[in-house]
Amino acid sequence: KQGFLSAYNPISSFIFAYQGQSIFLEVMSEMTNPRDWHKTVYVSHTGMATCYCLTAFVGYYYKGDDVPSYLPAGIKDGILKSFVNVLVAYHVLVAYIINNIPLTSMLKRRFLRGRSNTLSHFLLSMFLLGAAYLITQLVPFF
Repeated sequence: KQGFLSAYNPISSFIFAYQGQSIFLEVMSEMTNPRDWHKTVYVSHTGMATCYCLTAFVGYYYKGDDVPSYLPAGIKDGILKSFVNVLVAYHVLVAYIINNIPLTSMLKRRFLRGRSNTLSHFLLSMFLLGAAYLITQLVPFF
């Protein structure tokens, strides 16, 4: 018999994959024309759904029921696995940047009111990067 957590894990993974709604308002506030927000949501979610479905299809096509939950773990060691892991690292970096830009802008508006320049933006960004790194190292399940 399957326990609640093991049954809920696939659902939570699916929800996590689409969790971008946590920064919707921040990204919308950075847009030149926020009235076009609905267009960006339609395009981005269509693109994500297409990529995720294609990835799942390829994974199940090659591995069947033995497909691991972390797909790169199912690739044999070699250049392909190294390349995929570089792409995963790139994906994490891009996700961090997408989340960091609106956060940095909001903190600058809130705390630096008119005293902001390139150096303060850089220092604030580096502080946030350092804080994020520190948290991921101190909390073991990240």
